[in-house]
Amino acid sequence: MSLIELMISLVVVGIIGASITRLLMTQTRFFSKLSLARDARDARAVTRQARNLVQSELSMVDVGGGVVAASSDSITVRVPIAFGLYCSANTMMVLPTDSMYLAAASLDGFALKDTSATGPYV
Repeated sequence: MSLIELMISLVVVGIIGASITRLLMTQTRFFSKLSLARDARDARAVTRQARNLVQSELSMVDVGGGVVAASSDSITVRVPIAFGLYCSANTMMVLPTDSMYLAAASLDGFALKDTSATGPYV
């Protein structure tokens, strides 16, 4: 192998190496942009999940007097946990409800409602 052939092969290998390096740099930039977009999308999804959770939890809040207290990091609401029928003979029939949901609730009283208005919390 002569010196000229060696020089030509070094130039060809240099061109191929530079092309591969440029390709890798382009792919790295593309992947970085893609991962930033995915992170932003994931952050929106987490926010959307939290908003949907709060919305579903607060959907049962009573319209009149349902929010007891609210601050920058907490909210206290009155939510019905059991529904039933109250007869005039001081008897009450409670409809079936989830026992775990009932066990986790803190009871502060009960509200009586008739067909025309919201009853007071007792």
